[in-house]
Amino acid sequence: ARGCCTRPGKMLEEIAARYAPQDMLRSGGGRVDGAERSRRFSLLHLDEGEDYVGDWQASMRAPEGSLDPYPGAVAAADSNGKLRGRIRLLSCSVLFDPDDIVVPMLKFPLGSVRRLEALGGSADAFELVCARTVAIRPGGRDVDYTVDPDALKLGAWRFNLSHQPAGKVLEPLGQLIAIHQIKSTPERRSALETLRVAREDSAVFNRRNLTDPETESVCFEAPAAAICPLVREPGRLALTDRRIYFQPINDATGGCAARSHGLAGIGAVLRRRCALRQTGLEVFFKARGDAGDADEGTFLGPSVLLELRSESEREACVQAMFGALAATALRRGDGDDKAITGGAVAGSALLEGKIGWLEATTAAWRRGAVSNLDYLLYLNAAAGRGFNALT
Repeated sequence: ARGCCTRPGKMLEEIAARYAPQDMLRSGGGRVDGAERSRRFSLLHLDEGEDYVGDWQASMRAPEGSLDPYPGAVAAADSNGKLRGRIRLLSCSVLFDPDDIVVPMLKFPLGSVRRLEALGGSADAFELVCARTVAIRPGGRDVDYTVDPDALKLGAWRFNLSHQPAGKVLEPLGQLIAIHQIKSTPERRSALETLRVAREDSAVFNRRNLTDPETESVCFEAPAAAICPLVREPGRLALTDRRIYFQPINDATGGCAARSHGLAGIGAVLRRRCALRQTGLEVFFKARGDAGDADEGTFLGPSVLLELRSESEREACVQAMFGALAATALRRGDGDDKAITGGAVAGSALLEGKIGWLEATTAAWRRGAVSNLDYLLYLNAAAGRGFNALT
């Protein structure tokens, strides 16, 4: 494996060894220094096909008796009976995430909402009556969800926003509730998809998230989604002459407005399928310490899988990245030969099985120069399978 690696499967073996189960399940894929802003909520709490819309700091007053099954939940409320937390609006439900983990997160499916109205005389309050509620992770424990299919008998749940008028929540919430009243499933899904695309199109990359806004030049930018098992996180992909950035639309888990990695720390860029469409791009990073400190990143795990809108947009991103990688190698004094044969471009060709690498690796395996594990890992990589998507 001239100039790239003497064991073609070694790169994949190291990648597999560096994965930890919690890394694969961590929502959003970003590394957060210190305590997480939310101790329980993650994008894994979204139902299949559900999208994250927004969140607001708020308090909730639960109907009398509704929290009795959860020891300590009633005592967690203040003198006015209010529980502090966050309202998280999802495309198919609204979720209240209490600050006190004794109290379960409470999910209200939008298709089961029977009444939603602003409270007269209070600009920041509204009431919600729902026929069905779902309690999630009481006490922070990983236990089965508790579904109450007869929640109407409980009465109204009252919410007060802390720093915003109630209209900030009521407008998008009312719009989503109206969509969920549509009887036709195809029409309902189409309406939700239209809203999703509009939200993603309205996002712009914030240049203040650049490591060096004064000197970095953006050479590619497009809407994209970070994909990891069971989670799709929409945002904005930006490529500069020094780093790759992903800025989520909603920083749902907190602490990481944009993730990035230095180009010199990228080992390979692979084309992937996402939901059976040729729109995916998986970026593999070098092991920590193999690149300088300035080239380390805040992506969690050894790779990130990004989904773009179309195959042509994905290809434009690949070409822009290869150009930026080659320029980075030249700027660092690596030279033309190393930039072409020993860098991320060659690593990408190797792991995609191009320019004779698949045949060469198979021949090396037959000679015993490549182990069975390395060869199986390599075949899966060359076939387009990755660590971040279940499809």
